[in-house]
Amino acid sequence: MRIRLIYTFLSVLILTSCGVNDRTLSVMSFNVRYDNDQDGVNSWENRKDLALSFIDKESPDVIGFQEVLPRQLDHLQEHLTNYSSVAAGRDDGKLGGEMVPIFFNKEKFELISSSHFWLSNTPEEAGSKSWGAYFPRVVTWVQLKNLDNGYIFYVFNTHFSHVSEFARNESAVLLLDKIHILAGEAPVIVTGDFNASFDEQCYKTLTGNWKDHTPLWDSRFENLTTNNDLLTTFNGFKDDTSKVIIDHIFVNGMFLVQSFKTFPVKENDTFISDHYPIKAILSFRLNEKKKSEKEKELIPALPDPYFNTNELAFDKEIEVPISIMGNSTKIFYTIDGSSPDTTSLLYEGPIKLKRSTSISAFAYSDGKKPSGIISKTFVRKGNLDEEIIDFTPDDLANQQGVTLLSDLKHGKMNLEEGWVKSDTGNVEITYKLAKRKQIKELYISYLIRPVDAILGPKAIEVSISNNNETYELFGNVNLVPSTDTKENQNCLAQISGQKNGRYLKIKFINPGLTIKNIPSSMYIDEIILK
Repeated sequence: MRIRLIYTFLSVLILTSCGVNDRTLSVMSFNVRYDNDQDGVNSWENRKDLALSFIDKESPDVIGFQEVLPRQLDHLQEHLTNYSSVAAGRDDGKLGGEMVPIFFNKEKFELISSSHFWLSNTPEEAGSKSWGAYFPRVVTWVQLKNLDNGYIFYVFNTHFSHVSEFARNESAVLLLDKIHILAGEAPVIVTGDFNASFDEQCYKTLTGNWKDHTPLWDSRFENLTTNNDLLTTFNGFKDDTSKVIIDHIFVNGMFLVQSFKTFPVKENDTFISDHYPIKAILSFRLNEKKKSEKEKELIPALPDPYFNTNELAFDKEIEVPISIMGNSTKIFYTIDGSSPDTTSLLYEGPIKLKRSTSISAFAYSDGKKPSGIISKTFVRKGNLDEEIIDFTPDDLANQQGVTLLSDLKHGKMNLEEGWVKSDTGNVEITYKLAKRKQIKELYISYLIRPVDAILGPKAIEVSISNNNETYELFGNVNLVPSTDTKENQNCLAQISGQKNGRYLKIKFINPGLTIKNIPSSMYIDEIILK
């Protein structure tokens, strides 16, 4: 027994001391920040030499880049002549939009196969997106063979959604499924900007121990130097940014992590990017690392259904269609203000409404987690003829016309149509009715999207008058503007009262907050009088 132990020890010692270099490769993940002239001193033109000289110095074997636009890809390919690359634009699978290219040292590795898939319910469809993601998101992967020792391994590189936590988690589930299908038991490396730190569900999904899926480890915490590098990876082109660690290099149990490092590179006032690059030194393990914890079932959640209409208000009657991806999925809904469950009304076709109603719905399917609940209020417009006679500040009245406030439709989520936007402070609108009437309710819709510094109003005040001179308060609502960058939704405020008058003055109070050094703006959509 003792002889066997000595023999085993010597074998491991020889393999460790003589063979590690033959099995070692260095892997970098680097979000280069897309080519944006508005970045000033930190624009790509000012940063590219710094970025390229850094890559030359570190000379990683494999690099997973993020946010690479076609011109940047050209620069990288022209300079990194000892690398081959695989890339596809997220918009069309060609050169449209940002890419997540993989570069690899062509003198060390042979490309066996490669492809791309999109983080959506239709992953093979170029440009597809799902789950509330604002942009299409793509994964580029390669299968490489080490020319020195014949080892074959896979690299997956990606960039997860920046607005939807649900999309990030569903992306993690899809990524794990694809790794299982494409790579099987082979060595796997995953690089990327995941827009998620250690406490978010998608990170926990990626590093969980799931049945029939290869476990992944964060190389940051597996390195043999025992120095868990917790430097921020996102800097926002500022020195004093709060610690945000959202860039990761994951490996499966076929790799040993020799070291891990974050590189806070800056030259004078110019940052290498708004993300710092990270690098792991890996070596192929002789025996696969196993997890001791019990395997769990990886069950994806259903995507949220959605109201397949842009209508917000209606005159006499409206039909509301609800849609969802997937044929074997049921939708349950309520119209009485309660939360829906599987005993609620079963959706079988467009819901007909003849009065103001709030609809709540969710999706359900056997073997999957239920979706989240969606809700929307549809307002029957009162029989009032009104016109806007005053608009402050004046320049807002020229934004596609103030008729946008009474077209009965939500503004487009791409922000290009249907909104009256204010960057200048408070907004005040005066309505004149055809004749004196009793006003009972106002519904006012607006957008919140803190990631773009679009916040809801701090308060809305409504006053009423008979002569457009003396006004009294009709009603008001105080709101708490959200600065949570994960939020992205249309909101509807309701103000009730019961007063007679011919003139209404509506004032929107700008919250006056700053998000990422950008003053808050307000996007007002629809004002409905009843």
